[in-house]
Amino acid sequence: MIGTALISITGRGDRLRMHCLLAYVTWKVNAASLSFAWNGSWEYDEMSGTGNVKLLKNSTLAGKFAIRNGDKSTFIAEPAEPPEQPIPHSPSWRDKWRQ
Repeated sequence: MIGTALISITGRGDRLRMHCLLAYVTWKVNAASLSFAWNGSWEYDEMSGTGNVKLLKNSTLAGKFAIRNGDKSTFIAEPAEPPEQPIPHSPSWRDKWRQ
């Protein structure tokens, strides 16, 4: 729908884009992994959740992703170049009614 899923791990204004989810991400460093919380929207509906990632020997990340009061999933992330266009800001549910 909006391109490849992306997660930014820089510590500065990080964002997540996955299917129709656009979210801001905050990170916390643990002994062997990074955990994160995210807040954003899925097609204008506000959502939030948590997750964590662990660096594997082949430079990929193995992670878990959970939607608050919803589904959970696992993922594998590969290093990539920054997207040509920045990840857009998460729309507000208020924007839904302005269209």
